[in-house]
Amino acid sequence: MPQPYFEITDSLEDLKKKRNDLVKIYHPDINKSRDATAKMQQINMEYDYYISLHKQPKIKPISNDNDFLKQAAQNIFHALTNGNGVDYILLANTIKRVPSGQLKPLTVVYFQQYGFKLISHIQDRIKDKKIQDAILISMKIATGNVELNDVFRFFRNFK
Repeated sequence: MPQPYFEITDSLEDLKKKRNDLVKIYHPDINKSRDATAKMQQINMEYDYYISLHKQPKIKPISNDNDFLKQAAQNIFHALTNGNGVDYILLANTIKRVPSGQLKPLTVVYFQQYGFKLISHIQDRIKDKKIQDAILISMKIATGNVELNDVFRFFRNFK
């Protein structure tokens, strides 16, 4: 795979400057090499992708950590339940803004607020009852809301 022309850490101004510099080198009207068009297409695709990252809604800095975690959890839920499929850009932007020490608390907040909503969202798309049950029992175990009867009922399905 070719080396990328841009980096995720580039600011909007850096992206525009790099693209302008690259256009002066690789534009097919200037560069007569056979691969100039392909390189220019690659540059344009990367540029559009990184510009879209900057246009995504940002998590607002919030003084209260709990509010920040709630906002991050909400963004993750919206990214995962987007009507057009998973919004990977919003998901990546949200996760990269969470300090590493806050990832575990974010997981707890996320499951408390959105865990079962996400499971319902997934189960609506899966018609196999056994898979639905497996997802539900996994969520209950992950959140500590499982009871012994739930486990017995689940395993009885697989006799």
